Amino acid sequence: MKTSYKINASMVLVTFFTYSLGYAQVAEKIGGMWEGLVDKKILHMDVVTLKPEDGYVAAELVVAEPGCSGGIAGVGQVKGNLMTLSQYMANKDESACVVTMQFDEKGTVVKVSESSCSDFHGASCNFFGEMRRVRSN
Repeated sequence: MKTSYKINASMVLVTFFTYSLGYAQVAEKIGGMWEGLVDKKILHMDVVTLKPEDGYVAAELVVAEPGCSGGIAGVGQVKGNLMTLSQYMANKDESACVVTMQFDEKGTVVKVSESSCSDFHGASCNFFGEMRRVRSN
């Protein structure tokens, strides 16, 4: 019986270059779509790799729960299993919202915490919680 295998050339090239750059963790463990449900709060995050050799990513994080919603989008950097995402602030006197994400070793769960982010979601909700990756890039 003859078996036929189809290989997506672009996927092979992306995988090859990601590994050859030595920063496969961004693409393998962090890039993609993440979602979480904490009580009635929904967390959603999309992460796209920008510069894998230096760990730079672009990400958007959204929170929604009864009576409250918000989000942040920005550039983040991954170091080990930790990613920090901050909103660009044109006025340097303002406090920047910083979201910290701690990924598990398998790259399937992320714990989210924040600092100075109430301007981005209001006083009655927050970015704290846990998400699971539902789709990789």
